[in-house]
Amino acid sequence: MKKFFLLPFLFALTLGFISCSDDDDKSPVWYFYDEPAIVKSVSAGTGSPEVIIQTAYGNFSVPELSGSLAEGQCLWTAFTYDMNNQPSPGVMTATAFRYKEIDSTKVLMPADKPAFDTYLEDSYSDSIKASVLYLSYVNKVLFFGFSMHDSKSYGYELICNPDLDEGSTYPTLYIRARPFISNIKYNSLQTDEKNTVHYGFDMTGFLDKYMTSGNSVTFNLKYKTGTKDGKDVYKSFKDNPITWSFK
Repeated sequence: MKKFFLLPFLFALTLGFISCSDDDDKSPVWYFYDEPAIVKSVSAGTGSPEVIIQTAYGNFSVPELSGSLAEGQCLWTAFTYDMNNQPSPGVMTATAFRYKEIDSTKVLMPADKPAFDTYLEDSYSDSIKASVLYLSYVNKVLFFGFSMHDSKSYGYELICNPDLDEGSTYPTLYIRARPFISNIKYNSLQTDEKNTVHYGFDMTGFLDKYMTSGNSVTFNLKYKTGTKDGKDVYKSFKDNPITWSFK
């Protein structure tokens, strides 16, 4: 069984990472790449609005961001944290901030198997070429990367099977896709994964049901790759079952 905090990539498309630069006289400068974030707050000040983002490593003030972003908006980011150049004591400030807005939605929790089967017949019927689950999570949001077979804009849904799949000890979550028109406005963030769509799923409903004790929950993930003989074909993530451990 794979621990979520040990193996960040289940079907690798990219290597998001943190690096630092240091010398004998200065504190480290941390560089963050391919990191998910959520806009925590946008507060009006005497000057430009202050934007606070929440990441897997804490909250950062981002003076470069405008007040046009809404609270709760998910972002895909790259930025620098220079411990030698912090304008406000006690507040972590990010600089050289680049981002793109990404879509997100809540995990679907059908009440029973008939309701689950109905979801599998909805319009989310397109095939996913490949999928990756990222190590970094923010609050109760998991972040994925999807590689599709064309350049259309896609929406995604994550559905929990209320019954255990045959031969499984843990619940299974199914990922599906469909083309849609997105209102997301993309920024100039450039990464090595230009053909990857990043997406977030709020897992609150799933955790409320399945994380009954302790600080971890275990599940399986599958995503739709096509159809065969009129039936949907799903591919399991390589490291199923996955254990999501909370700090």
